[in-house]
Amino acid sequence: MALIRGSFLNGKYSGLTYDNTLDVMLHGYTWQLDQSRVINWSMSDGWLGEYLYDPDGFQVIYQQAFDSIEQFVKVDFSYLGHFSDPSEANFAGSEINLAFDSSGYYAPSWSWAVGFFLFLMIHIVVKFILT
Repeated sequence: MALIRGSFLNGKYSGLTYDNTLDVMLHGYTWQLDQSRVINWSMSDGWLGEYLYDPDGFQVIYQQAFDSIEQFVKVDFSYLGHFSDPSEANFAGSEINLAFDSSGYYAPSWSWAVGFFLFLMIHIVVKFILT
């Protein structure tokens, strides 16, 4: 399978924290990072012709979200760019890719986007609430 060439984060089971909020999201798993503590992230258009109408605008918003995580976790998020599809992002070394999914296969119909932990294809649904 071609995705084996791509980048992926190693995870390990660290046990439950007994914090209900954390445990329901993480199920006791954590990332194992190398000494650089860098996680590469990207955005891409979808596999079915979905596209980001303003990649630069989305990048600013997503970067703010990643910057807020960096305040609490010893990790650096590095933006690799915008790619034509999630596979291209994976081959470029992206460990987290944010992409649209109109098929409904990876994300429910009410969501706007899905974030992939590439290679393992474990995903988190990103729901935008318009206020």
